Amino acid sequence: LQTPEYARALSQAWQTTQDDDAVEQLVAARIDRQRIFGRLNPPSFWAVIDEGVLRRCIGSAKIMQDQLVHLAEMAEHPNIKIHVIPAEVGAHIGLLGAFAIAGFADDAPGIVYFESPDQGETTRDSATVAKIILTFDTLRSEALPRGASRDLIMRVAEEYGRDLA
Repeated sequence: LQTPEYARALSQAWQTTQDDDAVEQLVAARIDRQRIFGRLNPPSFWAVIDEGVLRRCIGSAKIMQDQLVHLAEMAEHPNIKIHVIPAEVGAHIGLLGAFAIAGFADDAPGIVYFESPDQGETTRDSATVAKIILTFDTLRSEALPRGASRDLIMRVAEEYGRDLA
């Protein structure tokens, strides 16, 4: 759900070399994956985001404002649900690291993807998948509802906009 500029700023921060071509390839791949939401029958997508992610300035105030407006717009799609865990929740299990869960309509076992600074890892181990699903459900229970999450995203976007003035 990233804008090209936001993805570029993240990719540049993660790179250990100054290889502009590698950065652009990463950005293009991230943006290309978003086309799945334009399909006739797109998949459902749920994201739970810590408020700190909204407030951490990646790139510049303009990049952040554009990213947050884009995020709020994407949250209006019926198949995309974005929830924000407000800062006042404090410490929560999601601070241990990012993950993604892929479920399948045919009741095939899910797949979990974990990302670390040096690599990504996937697993179909049923015990691990079940534990991560429980973690996700716990995070969702800490998060704001969809509408309140979108409102918070837009308030933070407006704060970045004031920084530009």
